[in-house]
Amino acid sequence: MSDNRPIAYNESGTWIVRASAIGRSARCLAAAMQGYDPLPAPEYLLKAAAAGHQYESIVKDRLVGEMDFEIVGEQGTLEVKVGPNAIVRGHLDAWTITHPDYGDRMLEVKSMSKRVFQKWTRDRFDGFPEYGAQLATYMRGSRKKAIYAVICRDDDYLEVIPVDESPVPWSKLVRKVSIAIKAAESKTLPPCDSTSPYTCPYDYLCDKRPAFPDEIESGTTDVLAQLGEEYDEIRELEAELKSRKAVARDDILTALGDQTKATASGWGFSVIESKRKTMNTRKLRDRLGDELDSFYDEKTSTTLRVARLKV
Repeated sequence: MSDNRPIAYNESGTWIVRASAIGRSARCLAAAMQGYDPLPAPEYLLKAAAAGHQYESIVKDRLVGEMDFEIVGEQGTLEVKVGPNAIVRGHLDAWTITHPDYGDRMLEVKSMSKRVFQKWTRDRFDGFPEYGAQLATYMRGSRKKAIYAVICRDDDYLEVIPVDESPVPWSKLVRKVSIAIKAAESKTLPPCDSTSPYTCPYDYLCDKRPAFPDEIESGTTDVLAQLGEEYDEIRELEAELKSRKAVARDDILTALGDQTKATASGWGFSVIESKRKTMNTRKLRDRLGDELDSFYDEKTSTTLRVARLKV
């Protein structure tokens, strides 16, 4: 039976994020956590998913029969803690695959059309952030290096890649989930920073610029109103982040106490006091009078004020 739950959801007080979706943007995850309805998956993705299940066994048979691999530990569910009340849950294609040249590793299988496979060979995980984040999760949870087996469905070409280092820093994924959870709990949506080539299930909530350049240049009332809403949302988010940063800074200083340097779980903290001189223009004018004006360079700048009008 297929699992129809969202890509991120709350289960008895614990936030669950699917490993296949951990590479999505924090905004996408936060939308799922808040129960927004996802868009229907495109037909090509449904077909690709079905083909993926079919090709998994084909790839495994070829790895064993043609390339001297041995699959010892088969499929299994994996859960990785990603916060005090959050886990990433996924499904390994094989817990243990061994080879004389590579030793004991975990296995991840992907099947791709020829067009996607060409992009994969060119861009690797840089062009497929979801794949990189998913594999990073599996490597973190299994504490193993990986064998990444990618098959092109159009010609059955099989590429086997030993992956020794995580494609994505684990700290980056932990931070993303934390941002998504905080946004979900405060009923907000963080900015979208997705670089995925695939359609987002919450694309209708995306905060990326909605208007095309020619529409912006038209300067119509509707476009300006839309841009005003976007500007105001970013401004509010900026103020919120600035406030949160100030609180976090004060908390860190309180925790440090009298310490001027400290380290903790990969983080370094330093308190640096410095003095700087500033120009007292009032005193300078008292001495030079209007002659002070000759020392100023005149520059032209543009100031934009955006305000919501009272109705």
